[in-house]
Amino acid sequence: MRGGVCCVMLPDIPFLHSSFYYELYESKGRPANFKFLELIDRGRMSDNVKVVRPRTEWEEIIHKAGFEIEQCVPHLSKTLVQMWDIGLRPLFPMLKKMTQQIEEDVLDGIKEEWVDLFYKIGQPMIENEKVLMQQGAACFLCYIIKKR
Repeated sequence: MRGGVCCVMLPDIPFLHSSFYYELYESKGRPANFKFLELIDRGRMSDNVKVVRPRTEWEEIIHKAGFEIEQCVPHLSKTLVQMWDIGLRPLFPMLKKMTQQIEEDVLDGIKEEWVDLFYKIGQPMIENEKVLMQQGAACFLCYIIKKR
């Protein structure tokens, strides 16, 4: 489409250091006492570590592919990424199984409660992201790109 733009979220180097799995387990040769971190990670880091790049490299890739960068916004602090990893990532597979066992009319009410709770927790986290970001670099880069 002519004149179209695309938004892509790309992992930056600080993403590695936001991961308990990477920092305490993978980068230390997988010590047995931290094997439990595999349950928290659920394969995310082993998949994503292959595509983590520094900003300069991402921008070179984007330009070589024939795109220009309209905007780049650092996104997601280490604190937010760690909250997600510990608080939600390990629970989601079981929650999904559980919801498949609940009758749909009951499930709709539960989903409404979840959305309400996530909004009450998530909105302040997002609003305070600038404060959280001061503790370190962003884990992702949000690029708005368009074809040259």
